[in-house]
Amino acid sequence: DERMSRIVSSSRFLTRLSYVPPFWVFNGWINLGLFMLKQKLWKAIGAVSLKRQELTTRDNGTISIEWMDDPVTRSLPDDAPVLCVLHTITGSGDNSWDFLRDVPKYGWRACVFVRRGHGDNTLKNSTFNIMGDVEDTKLQVSEVQKKYPHAFLGMVGISAGSGLLITYLGKESKSSPVRPIYPLRYNYLTLLRLKLQQAFVLRTTYPRRFKG
Repeated sequence: DERMSRIVSSSRFLTRLSYVPPFWVFNGWINLGLFMLKQKLWKAIGAVSLKRQELTTRDNGTISIEWMDDPVTRSLPDDAPVLCVLHTITGSGDNSWDFLRDVPKYGWRACVFVRRGHGDNTLKNSTFNIMGDVEDTKLQVSEVQKKYPHAFLGMVGISAGSGLLITYLGKESKSSPVRPIYPLRYNYLTLLRLKLQQAFVLRTTYPRRFKG
């Protein structure tokens, strides 16, 4: 919309995006290895700077919002746009740092919606879905609105978080205050892959049932 266009056009980073990898990162395996090494180094040197906000759901479950807490973020005005990140499967705020760390440079405040049983959130009851729950996401969005009532909200789903993002969008698109929504690395064939894995396990474990 018009407000989103103004935000993009006012950022020199967003209008001059480019990525040129070093010459020695010539294939995907080296890139992946370098990425994993950087994640370990960030944690080792204390570069991951997040502030945890714990929330209690209606059924007494525990979820949280992990906010970027670096100097650039702290200097942003209260009406700066907020990017809400839905993490990967078994992910957390720490595991999302590689995505979060550059967000403040573009003038956005960033946070991660950490699901039940993930990160430091203790699983307190039997209500649990590793892919996330729309009602929990609604509560997290509501808390972001309360904290920054004049901010423009965007949302990104990373890998498995894209599934929750699409479910949230399908159920709440008309009432949600979140406007730009974008899934990253979303696997549309997840269901098919799980069915193939199930068939393989059954045939391997119970081979006699599948003979003839």
